[in-house]
Amino acid sequence: MQTDAIFRFGTGEIAHELNFGVRYHEDEASRFQQEEVFTQEANGTISDREIGEPGGAGNRAEKTEAVAIFLRDTIDFGKLALIPGAL
Repeated sequence: MQTDAIFRFGTGEIAHELNFGVRYHEDEASRFQQEEVFTQEANGTISDREIGEPGGAGNRAEKTEAVAIFLRDTIDFGKLALIPGAL
């Protein structure tokens, strides 16, 4: 989810365009793994394949959340523009 806003205003002969935004992101992964052991011959043939118990190589559930915020001001002096910003 992301949102941003733009505010335009002037201070004397200087024009400002202030841009502010926030982004929220979440992600999750579930890994239900099992061991798999096999022998591969030099010619590519696979033999002696053994499959382990379900979950024997790990069972992980992970979740992450992130928030990003930014602020940028475009300061216009006529022929010159200065754009400072922060994350």
